[in-house]
Amino acid sequence: MSKKVSSSKNRSGGRIQGSKSTPVVQGPRIGRANSARKSSALVQAIEVGLASGDLRAALRPLKDYKVSSLTDAVAICDLLRALESDRKTDSFRRLMSAVGLFRKVSNLGNPAGLFLTGEGLPLLVHCLDGLAGKGRKPEEDCGDLVFSILGILARYGTAEGTDRIVSVARGGWESDSYQWGNVLSNYGPGHPQLRRLFSAVSVEVPAGNFGRSLLWVANRSAGKEAGLRHPFDNPSGRRRILQWIRDPDPSDGEEQLEAVAAIAHLGRAGRAELLAAAEGSPIPTVRIEAAGTAAKLGLKSGLRRLVKLCDDWRTTAGAQQFLKELGRDDLIPPAARDPSFAALADMCDWLASPSELGRVPDSLEIVSPVVSKPAT
Repeated sequence: MSKKVSSSKNRSGGRIQGSKSTPVVQGPRIGRANSARKSSALVQAIEVGLASGDLRAALRPLKDYKVSSLTDAVAICDLLRALESDRKTDSFRRLMSAVGLFRKVSNLGNPAGLFLTGEGLPLLVHCLDGLAGKGRKPEEDCGDLVFSILGILARYGTAEGTDRIVSVARGGWESDSYQWGNVLSNYGPGHPQLRRLFSAVSVEVPAGNFGRSLLWVANRSAGKEAGLRHPFDNPSGRRRILQWIRDPDPSDGEEQLEAVAAIAHLGRAGRAELLAAAEGSPIPTVRIEAAGTAAKLGLKSGLRRLVKLCDDWRTTAGAQQFLKELGRDDLIPPAARDPSFAALADMCDWLASPSELGRVPDSLEIVSPVVSKPAT
């Protein structure tokens, strides 16, 4: 990481070019004094931080500062180079402060966004290679910095950035870290590299929380863009979904719910096996999701199971909600509308929330009569 990077040339000696959608804005040569360049609050804070050795404190007053000018973008790149060439014991902390400035660009189409896309991202990639590159052992305490860079690469939406994210994930970097969720949450319908991401990982989805986070993104993107194929719609992906559904020691059931919800977006191959596994789950919410998914797929067996689940106060709330969403609330049994039964169902639903008991109670009973109030 101590190698100094030139702003005007990449490592192969050619000029760094932006993509067609993000042309590079030519600014002053980085590292060369420019008397014509106006100062700004950010430039002044960077100068103070470098001089004092406490960059984080110097930038703190700029918490709500928005980066939009070419001057600020050039200053950010200057800062990265200065930190890269002058590694100290607190380099990770100082680099975190510098990297965080990329998130202060609210509009990637403004001069700062365009310049940082073309000139700044290659600097971040160089830094990333020094931290989590192929064949490198993770350096102590650099995890937050790596994930911060990955998040910015995802947000700026370049093909090269997405490729690097996939490469780091395939290398097994912090595979169980929750921060993969923060990185992949930048993707979704409308993201310019969403298809590239799905295509790159569809053959074999990386293990750990990358895969779990990808499933969450895929479920919310499926059906939103024409021709977009779910990254788990392949033999490897279906095996992963089946493993999640059959997990003998689930943490909270959310993982299983996402896995079952994905079935609706997969092809016919293997669908029956996945639904059967979900229907036999010991987790009530997973069984409800399985019945609802089957019903959404047009299977009458799904509707029948939803109706049956309405008869149990442990599962009636979710089952009734699915029937309403499907426009089939006419199938809700009259007994499920009884005030006493509804009171048990409401109490069960409340107790199962994470902030309360966190699971469906084993038993409930009515201790005083439930009287329905007349409509007003």
